[in-house]
Amino acid sequence: MTDDYRVKHKAKVKAKRRIDDGRIQKLPCFACGSSETLAHHEDYFKPLDVVWYCRVHHALRHREINDLWMTATAEDRMWELQRVKVKSKRRD
Repeated sequence: MTDDYRVKHKAKVKAKRRIDDGRIQKLPCFACGSSETLAHHEDYFKPLDVVWYCRVHHALRHREINDLWMTATAEDRMWELQRVKVKSKRRD
């Protein structure tokens, strides 16, 4: 299991537990107000900090993030990968 996957998995599990036990309240879509929403993590190192999006806007947000990643310089990508690796080591 990669460090990146491990961090994402832990964040999703922690958020789901809080949603299931009622400590995080499900909200309407941030973009359109739809009541059918999914939790989205902008930063997996902040597992309880979620933004609520409907399926359409959740997919669009991921597409935006992927586009940003693809247009980032190699130096920026290396910096982000190193940030993930260092933070995941600190939390384990």
